[in-house]
Amino acid sequence: MLGIVVRIGSLLAGIAILLLGHGLTNTLLALRAAAEGYSDGLVGAVMAAYFAGFILGTFVCPPLINRVGHIRVFAAAAGVGGAVVIFQGLFVHPGFWVLGRLLFGLCVVAVYMVVESWLNRRTDNTLRGRVFAVYNLVNLAAMAGGQLLLWFGDVRGLELFALGGALFCLGLVPVALTRMPEPEPVTLARLHLFELARRLPLAAAAAGFAGAAAGALLALGPLFARQAGLSDDGAAAFMAAAIAGGALLQWPIGRWSDHADRRRVLAVTAAGAAAIAAVLGGLPGQAALLLPLAGVYGGLAYTVYPLGVALANDRAAAEGSPDTVGLSANLLLAYGLGATVGPLLAGGAMELLGRAGLPLVLAACWSPVAALASWRRGPASIEGASSHFVITTRTTPVALEAQIEDAQAAETASASAAAASCPGRRGKQGSEPPGI
Repeated sequence: MLGIVVRIGSLLAGIAILLLGHGLTNTLLALRAAAEGYSDGLVGAVMAAYFAGFILGTFVCPPLINRVGHIRVFAAAAGVGGAVVIFQGLFVHPGFWVLGRLLFGLCVVAVYMVVESWLNRRTDNTLRGRVFAVYNLVNLAAMAGGQLLLWFGDVRGLELFALGGALFCLGLVPVALTRMPEPEPVTLARLHLFELARRLPLAAAAAGFAGAAAGALLALGPLFARQAGLSDDGAAAFMAAAIAGGALLQWPIGRWSDHADRRRVLAVTAAGAAAIAAVLGGLPGQAALLLPLAGVYGGLAYTVYPLGVALANDRAAAEGSPDTVGLSANLLLAYGLGATVGPLLAGGAMELLGRAGLPLVLAACWSPVAALASWRRGPASIEGASSHFVITTRTTPVALEAQIEDAQAAETASASAAAASCPGRRGKQGSEPPGI
């Protein structure tokens, strides 16, 4: 395992450097907008444009990558994205920022897609799941670390924008110098969202509401922390704690869901996130109180989406559906649509209710998921079809494809070994899988 991590080290280093700049920029823009006197609703609109660009990029980037190649697309995206960050520090205007965030979101999905396609095609099946677990942890660690770079400058100056843009551009260097050959063309399968909601209402709700809550927190979380009484540095630490919590709790909650009724785990996780969000709304602005709760909230909240993906894969396996990649691609699309709407709702709520508006929106996102997961009762598991939880961040369908293929290969090998050891045993037939 260490050898493969070293071999793909250039890709991991490139995405880590780039995401340091990305993490810095997200919180920096929200705090600078507040310093400029922008309303909470306007801040929400500016930040929502990033997720709209991210969704657009999932459609635009694959044919572009296939036409000009992975490295060229990565270089163009890193260069344009870095320039956009710097220009946002030079030209402080909400209209320009909305267009800049839209373009930046497209650039981010391009670099994600290039790196994830590379990792997918150049990693052995037996190691792919572990490689993507490392990749996702690098993702979360870099995003959390980027928050702390706010400590080294003033949000009202140009320096932090220049630092964020420079890091985004410097992420190109390890990737451009990699000796790994470029992978094959990117191919993506898709379903219709209405069909997804009809077949898998709980998984679709988990993905959509998780996106809305994540978008709201990333966009308005820094303003919530400032309005709660924390300094700019304290707001950065608040966001870092939430993201770090998401990295630390995914594994234990995921392992729990692999050995229990996954819907019950989802209900408990979503209800816990809703309860902590409600508590956050009433706490005074003391870092000793806010930061630990932000960490626990992030740990619960960032686990809901991968639980939804695992639930969907459970059902697809039970039905014998071959299109798990398309299924997961549309779960990601549902997440992205939710993430676009979440900042708009949170910004409007904070304009009306003050800082309590954000926790209210977060609790409103998680409560329906908890209720639906509790209501849709059935057998504790789908016999012969349970998939494994995979650590998943907001990513692209390319990474989901890799993780699904790895999980399917592991399950096939396990089933073959069980059949070989018990040749006379036959599974139960004709059972109808419960709705998920």
